[in-house]
Amino acid sequence: MSAKYVCVALLAFTAYAVALTQEDKEAFLAGIAPIIGECSKEYGVSAGEIEVAKAAHSGESLKPCFVACFFKKVGVINDKGDFDVEGAKAKGKEFFKDVEDQNKVSEIADICSSINAESVSDTTQGCDRSKLLMDCFSKNKGGVSTNLLIKLTNN
Repeated sequence: MSAKYVCVALLAFTAYAVALTQEDKEAFLAGIAPIIGECSKEYGVSAGEIEVAKAAHSGESLKPCFVACFFKKVGVINDKGDFDVEGAKAKGKEFFKDVEDQNKVSEIADICSSINAESVSDTTQGCDRSKLLMDCFSKNKGGVSTNLLIKLTNN
């Protein structure tokens, strides 16, 4: 299902979570699927665009302000348009019960905190910073991302 993939693509830092339980998977998807729908409508992201992202195994083709909408609603981009490192860590703890998985999410959040020092043109809107954040998540997600994507996108 495309919305499930986009959820994963936008929160790529969770890709370190290898042993995702069914309960974790269901909580993760239930918590963020409605947000994907809201942001899709708000920013005119079509099912076709989501399918392109799914096929590419990347959120690169998605509109940056759609990504910002999602990140803001889940609490990883704040009202100032900055990456909320502590918010990202809290989401890791919320969605993953395994301490090792939580620590991996925390590690990636710390690595990606450097994007807050980058200059962006849209300041509080957060679109540019969200793009930087997604790129950082993608670079640091590790080699297990494909397995996690398969777990999350298959029923």
